[in-house]
Parts: sequence; C-alpha cells; structure tokens
Amino acid sequence: MKLTGDEARMVVCDDNADWEEVSGTRHTVDHTRWSVVYEAVFLHRPSGKHYFFVWAVGATESQDQRPYEDEDEVELTEAVQKEITRVEWVRAEAEEGG
Repeated sequence: MKLTGDEARMVVCDDNADWEEVSGTRHTVDHTRWSVVYEAVFLHRPSGKHYFFVWAVGATESQDQRPYEDEDEVELTEAVQKEITRVEWVRAEAEEGG
C-alpha cells in the first residue's frame, strides 16, 4: 500500500479514522543527535490489513521535524502476526528463585 507523506503523517499523528495503532507495537528503532525513529503496526480498518509504519520526529523541542515531512510517497509493508519462540540469557539466581 502506498500513501502520500501527508496521509502517512495523519495516520501516525492519530488524525485518520480509517487507521488504528495496534497497542504495544510502537518502539524506538533509532536515536540520532537530531531525530528519534519509531516503528509501529497500524490496522487499516477498511481492509482489515495491518501495516508497518516507520517515521522520525525531532529529538528535542528545538528540532522542527514532523513525520514524513520530506516524503512525497510512503510505501507500507504489510504486517502479519506470527508466534515466535526464543531463548534468552538470564542471571542464574533468577532461575534458582533467589
């Protein structure tokens, strides 16, 4: 799916009734001196499909950067749910209950 930069900005700024951010999916993917980059999954209500959005905003109040402000067109990637099992390292005392 493709949106204009203005349309995409309205979605991530919660100003488009056709789209809903999926709770718990927003996270920071990069942080630079000037910008913070976020990713989240949004539901397109009319189609019932989910899409990834990645956008940047100014890192401080001094940076005047809005999501997708320099993009004429935004190409979205469809998102689907998938169960994932993973193994992580934990401190030994956590496993022993102490």
